[in-house]
Amino acid sequence: GPALAGLMVAPGGDVWVRWAKPVRAMDTGALLIGSAEAFGGRDWDVLDRGGLLKARVRLPDGFSPRRFSGDWMCGILSDDLGIETVARIEIRL
Repeated sequence: GPALAGLMVAPGGDVWVRWAKPVRAMDTGALLIGSAEAFGGRDWDVLDRGGLLKARVRLPDGFSPRRFSGDWMCGILSDDLGIETVARIEIRL
């Protein structure tokens, strides 16, 4: 089956899954340590507790999610120069 590039569980029990891209679709960024965006992309599938697809969410470019806090997703936002800042985005499904 497909490989996972990311997996998170939201406070309400929804499971967020980021699927890995096929190897042919990866760019050189995939070779960087910790560069999940390069091999996983921005799209996440949100599954309910029963495993059914609830939503598909596209996170901002350069955003690496780390944890949920209520209706917010906290993470690291990296700009075009590789400068990282702490960021949060509101989640509305």
